[in-house]
Amino acid sequence: MRKLLWLALAGVMVYGICGSAPSASSLKHAFNVEVVAIPGVTDFTQDKDVLKFKYASVIYEVAIISATVEETSYSDYPYSGYIEAKFKEEGQLLERLDLLARRDIDPDNIVAFWDLEMKKWSWNVYIEEPVEEDY
Repeated sequence: MRKLLWLALAGVMVYGICGSAPSASSLKHAFNVEVVAIPGVTDFTQDKDVLKFKYASVIYEVAIISATVEETSYSDYPYSGYIEAKFKEEGQLLERLDLLARRDIDPDNIVAFWDLEMKKWSWNVYIEEPVEEDY
């Protein structure tokens, strides 16, 4: 519980500093918060962009390779964020981390959208593209 409180407080500070446009740093932080919030995750540690945790007595490692933020054309979600990461289970490289789906994050495509009203990254946003009709 203390780790969630610390991460939440740090997140408020990061978001407050970033002003109107969110940063790659705030995206990484939001991703870390989501990983820690996976039900059953224990023994969470972080060293820069490498997260280690235990889930069901198995040790996992998530190394964030890159975090990028781009503008979008959606007024409610003006920025999208992309995380590229490598995953390990007991030291063995994984193609994807299926545990992310427990937080509604697609393990194959880690994307978040900046919720302008809430001033935070949202991971389970569905944006319907307008369909152009032929006349």
